[in-house]
Amino acid sequence: MKILTITFFLTFACGIASSQQVFDVYNDSLKQNLSIEKQDTSRVLTMAILCASYAFANFDSAVAYGNQALALAKKIKFPRGEAWALNCLGNAFINQGDIPKSMELRLKSLQIAEQYGYLTEEAACLDGLGFIYNYLKDYPKALSYGQKARQIIDKAKLDVFGLDLKIRINLNLGTNYMLNNQLDSSFIYLQKTYNETLNLYWHPILLRYFGELQFRLGNHGLALEYLRKSISINKLSNDTYSGTQANNTIATFFDQLKQPDSCIYYAKVGLAYAQKIGYKRGALEASNLLTKQYEQLDDKNQAFYYQKTAATLNDELYGAQKVLALQKTLSEQEQRQREIEIDKITYQNQLKQYAFLAILGVLFLIGFILYRNNRQKQKANLILQEQKEKVETTLSQLRSTQAQLIQSEKLASLGELTAGIAHEIQNPLNFVNNFAEVSAEMLAEMEEELDKGDTQEVKAIAADLKQNLSKINHHGQRAASIVKGMLEHSRASTGVKEPTDLNALADEFLR
Repeated sequence: MKILTITFFLTFACGIASSQQVFDVYNDSLKQNLSIEKQDTSRVLTMAILCASYAFANFDSAVAYGNQALALAKKIKFPRGEAWALNCLGNAFINQGDIPKSMELRLKSLQIAEQYGYLTEEAACLDGLGFIYNYLKDYPKALSYGQKARQIIDKAKLDVFGLDLKIRINLNLGTNYMLNNQLDSSFIYLQKTYNETLNLYWHPILLRYFGELQFRLGNHGLALEYLRKSISINKLSNDTYSGTQANNTIATFFDQLKQPDSCIYYAKVGLAYAQKIGYKRGALEASNLLTKQYEQLDDKNQAFYYQKTAATLNDELYGAQKVLALQKTLSEQEQRQREIEIDKITYQNQLKQYAFLAILGVLFLIGFILYRNNRQKQKANLILQEQKEKVETTLSQLRSTQAQLIQSEKLASLGELTAGIAHEIQNPLNFVNNFAEVSAEMLAEMEEELDKGDTQEVKAIAADLKQNLSKINHHGQRAASIVKGMLEHSRASTGVKEPTDLNALADEFLR
């Protein structure tokens, strides 16, 4: 089916010469494939293609195939096929001039495309809605939809149809910029599309719009040249739909150039083409031009005839019922947009709630960490206090030992060393006392920083406390080492010679 679809759009894209004959041949091929195709999804897409193919020439056939495709897509729950069927039906109804119905169908198609994330289908729907607003002469709105379609199609992975759609979007953007009097922007898009459509189906359509742009720029001769070339290609390819538009456009030029005979000639050709395929908008444009020309020529009978034709077409296209239906569709669209905005706001509020809960969780975690650090600090203080008490006990024992050594006959000869030994013990004790006092002050600072909530400063103070504890431990061990040495020195000796570490002995006496 993928090959079939791509082949169709390739045929659609390259059918400049005898395009109507190509469509007829291909439609017959599609019908034959439809009669033997067993896969339901392929049948849906085939019927949607037939709907799109007949949209320009046979409204009844287009609607019949579109409705069949839509019914089958719903039955087998094939949303992509449903989106295409709705969009193709919308195309058929806009060509028939039924704006409300076309907009209703395309909005439904857009809703499905957005729901399932079908980018190509979404871009096609937005481009189609832009075409409807072009039809209504609301060019800013048409540009808005066209720009959205271009942004989406730029993100999509494009097949052959996607590339064809991108050309159509750029062409419509260039046209709407021109009709909105943004001629520089229009020239950029149409010039780019001119090169992209060479030898493609879209080229005569591009020539018509490019000619209209040149006419607005004051290049009347060049504008007529582009339009005559477009008319020639459409006539050669038997494309009555594009031929209607091209003839009406050049008739409008001759009306502005005050050449009534040429205007009447091309307007009549455009009217004949439009009536042949039931293209009401094209017929209305041609009838209005003819009414104006015959009124200026004071031909009342012809003017009345074409005025009556135009009035009938205008009522069919823009009558009260159509206006009411369009208003209803636009109202429903606005309601849908409001619901989308409400859903969006609700979703954003949910995200905010989740973010708030996440922040609360982080704060709880930080509080837990601070609580744990406080407990560890308290334990560290207890350990510090115990070490301090041990140091004081050791010092007391050292002093008692010193007294015993002084009184001991064995240490009578070491009286001169007492001051040195006391000094050696006092040094680590001073360090222990100093670091203990500093640590107490740092704990007070830590409590202040905790009250402020400055966790970074608390962590820095805790790190300094760890270093202080390490230093207190080091000097405590140093004091213990001194005591141990003194005890060994006072120990009774048997006088037996034993091996010893001379380096350690020399280091001890040096100290």
